[in-house]
Amino acid sequence: MGVTTAVQAGPDELRFAVGQTWAMPFADLYEGKLRGGILYEFMQRVAVHAKAEPRYVLLPSKRVDAAMADGTVDLHCLLSPRWYVAVPPPERWSVPLLRIDDVLLVPPGRSTRPPDFSTLKNAGIGVVLGYRYPTLEEWFEGGQLHREQANSQEKVLEKLALGRTAYGVTNRYIADWFNKQRPPEQRVGIVKTVDSVQTHCLLGEKTGLPSARIHKAIREVVESGELAAILARYR
Repeated sequence: MGVTTAVQAGPDELRFAVGQTWAMPFADLYEGKLRGGILYEFMQRVAVHAKAEPRYVLLPSKRVDAAMADGTVDLHCLLSPRWYVAVPPPERWSVPLLRIDDVLLVPPGRSTRPPDFSTLKNAGIGVVLGYRYPTLEEWFEGGQLHREQANSQEKVLEKLALGRTAYGVTNRYIADWFNKQRPPEQRVGIVKTVDSVQTHCLLGEKTGLPSARIHKAIREVVESGELAAILARYR
């Protein structure tokens, strides 16, 4: 088991795309290695049910789609069809995994009263490079908000905690984890949910294992309660 950038799959190997934008509690990334977290534990269990050796391919977010298309990886997990302009066909999507809420955040000590975006002008909001935020698009296009790009959700939170941006957006799991590691006066404020999506795994266009075998493994991890047990350990 380990991280690789190899394209060719070995026998009974399941290659997972791991976007470098994830943070704890989903992915503990250190010096180019995935060491733990919700995603890691979930993918381990999927590989067990698929009777395959897991291999984790760490990729910048902009390279994941190409890797899914050219056969570099078999599976990318915790995605929503809503995040795609051209949505992949239904047969490539797994059963639902978990619902993820994106939340609007403010620096420590700031009021958590929801702002009226229509009254803002060019307000900076920390977002992840390459991510789509469907519910915020009208405000980006209208000039009320402008993107302060970061390479990961953790970086969005770090900049926000230092007061370098007026607002930020991450998923609630990551915001809650970030705040739990800090004293109350250093915690970012959670204002409101700006989007809520059901997530799935997405199969690559050219999988090394039969797609039915991968779908079955994911379904077994979800229906057996193993995913729920993993989530409970990180709350």
